[in-house]
Amino acid sequence: YLRNPTMKNQKKIEQIFELLFQYYGDQFWWPAKSTCEIFLGAILTQATTWKNAEKALSNLSQNCDLSIESIDNMSITFLEETIRPSGYFRAKSRTIKQFIELMKNLYGSDFDYMQSFETDLLRLKLLSIDGIGEETADAMLLYGLNKPIFVIDNFTVRIISRIGLLSNDSSYSYFQRLFTQNLPQVTAAFQQFHALLVKHAQTRCLKTKPKCVNCCLKNICTFGLKSN
Repeated sequence: YLRNPTMKNQKKIEQIFELLFQYYGDQFWWPAKSTCEIFLGAILTQATTWKNAEKALSNLSQNCDLSIESIDNMSITFLEETIRPSGYFRAKSRTIKQFIELMKNLYGSDFDYMQSFETDLLRLKLLSIDGIGEETADAMLLYGLNKPIFVIDNFTVRIISRIGLLSNDSSYSYFQRLFTQNLPQVTAAFQQFHALLVKHAQTRCLKTKPKCVNCCLKNICTFGLKSN
């Protein structure tokens, strides 16, 4: 629920974006050479660090060209060993194989064709795959297919709840609506905003010992103001 129903959410959300952008500048996300690599990265980074996901992607790229066809031809056992650095490699291998089947059967292994479908329909199809939840599906849609959908992760929840816009136990969809209903539906802006939130959470708004002193959001943050 909104902690302050009278708050002008649009102005607040825009202010957060402006302050983060002024402080950190342009963020170049998602680091990948192809759409397929973005989709694979979204699966591999689940429940691990991007560093570990990168190791797994690097292993994959040394053994295939990161295409639908090449991964389809890879045995499940070999795929598991290849992506082992990402953790949960058996479960992630099954998820990747299911994703490959989806791409072949519904979209002819063509990401451009996939992109032509409505966002809501694509989201439902991705969520039907075991191992793909809302955050992963939305990351695929936002960064892989340039669909205007906002990704909600633990970093976003942490920052927004500390600022005081929502309680940290609010639902995924409620957090998502906070952004989509108060921002223009512009993919590049969604990508930039999400990346800035991740950057801020990783460098200042830490989970256990947040660095509130001189934080660029401190003056509009309930948690930060109380830290004086």
